[in-house]
Amino acid sequence: MSRILQRLAAVVALLLLIFLLAKSVLRILPGDPVDAILAETGSTLDPEVLRRDLGLDRPYFAAAGSQLRALVVDGDWGASIVMKREIGPLLAERARSSAILAGCSLLLAVAFSFGFA
Repeated sequence: MSRILQRLAAVVALLLLIFLLAKSVLRILPGDPVDAILAETGSTLDPEVLRRDLGLDRPYFAAAGSQLRALVVDGDWGASIVMKREIGPLLAERARSSAILAGCSLLLAVAFSFGFA
């Protein structure tokens, strides 16, 4: 049982590390993500409003902490800027198709592995 708890703790730590690393990369890369988003979507939104909504106007750890709390405690995945919909339902819509694709890929991989063994 302790081995399972160790594995779960490792998974949680890895997910936290990935979250922080992704946020760090967005902050480190040159250019302004707000300018890129506005240029890509063709939106006429005020850049300062979008910057505030994305948490880019706050210090790194304050923004990361509030986003992580919203994700873990509230289950809020955020909203898609392009599709203007919540991310959670978008992921749920595509989960079935992704599971079918993964299952078919696994079956093909197993079938081919017997042929090459």
